Amino acid sequence: MSEKKQHAIEYERPTPDAVSQWIRLLQPRARTALAARLVHPWGFRVDLQDDALIHRIESGRGVFTNENTQFHVAEGDLIIVVGGPTFTLTSAPGVRPSTRFPNVPPIPAEPSVSAEVTEVSTVLFRLGIHPNSRLRRSLPEVMHVPSKAGEPPEWIPLLESVADFAGVRSESGASDIADLLSQLFFALALRSYQKNIHSLTGVDLSGRNARLLDLLFEVRAHPSAPWSIDRMAERVTLSRSAFCDLFLKTMAEPPMEYVTRIRMALAADLLSTTDLAPGEIAEATGYGSAASLIRAFNRYHDVSFGNYRHRERAQMAPARGRSVASLRAE
Repeated sequence: MSEKKQHAIEYERPTPDAVSQWIRLLQPRARTALAARLVHPWGFRVDLQDDALIHRIESGRGVFTNENTQFHVAEGDLIIVVGGPTFTLTSAPGVRPSTRFPNVPPIPAEPSVSAEVTEVSTVLFRLGIHPNSRLRRSLPEVMHVPSKAGEPPEWIPLLESVADFAGVRSESGASDIADLLSQLFFALALRSYQKNIHSLTGVDLSGRNARLLDLLFEVRAHPSAPWSIDRMAERVTLSRSAFCDLFLKTMAEPPMEYVTRIRMALAADLLSTTDLAPGEIAEATGYGSAASLIRAFNRYHDVSFGNYRHRERAQMAPARGRSVASLRAE
């Protein structure tokens, strides 16, 4: 009887390509996922600041416009916007936007039978890196992937999943699942652009950049930790002054401003998507008390803690009413 030999197969992880590098660097987290059925003439304005957004045109057509470019979009097209100037999405050139995202124009009470209808699915992401950082500036601000460029994957089921889990982050495991789905969706969109339109330039994630990136991940994963400049410099194995210099040159913001931004973004997300009390949000974001968090939040966002939650819930009400699933069912 012959003796069976077992062979150990060692899997060698391939060198990350440009899309993998960008997903690792940007760490996209879905904030909002919605769908809209729009009847001509329609238009809305989007001010992303340091966020990102992906539109998919499910049917119909429209026009994307910002201060640098204008192009027509049609069924199946993807639009990936990573920061940059305010832009508009309208049904035709010259149409004035009537609302500001995430609010979308309502359907007329008595639309014309012949009026053209456009259906748009959208996911809004919060990114983990400042829009002016040296690393992020090498990524195009606007990436348009026409449907004729290649067969895109089936987006709607993934959109539904992102929407489901992003909207219930307070439930067990939902936040981590939403983040993973967000990264998958963003990666598929970048991959479509890379494959069909234009090669993306990778980023140097070796040496000090690799250690710095590991630190950014750690801050995002543990925003409640007692972060300080000395502690972060130790993680990157640099002196305090060398670390501050590297961080500012690479990230376009001082280290503690980055920590504050991550904490304030998390606080804003928890206010918008959960019913957590101020004390619970303070604990999750590294503030010693609800009072400390509220003071910091009011100063950072220039709006009171309570008013922010009320405003975001009011803005999200029409968006949730037009869910991705409802668009698919109609």
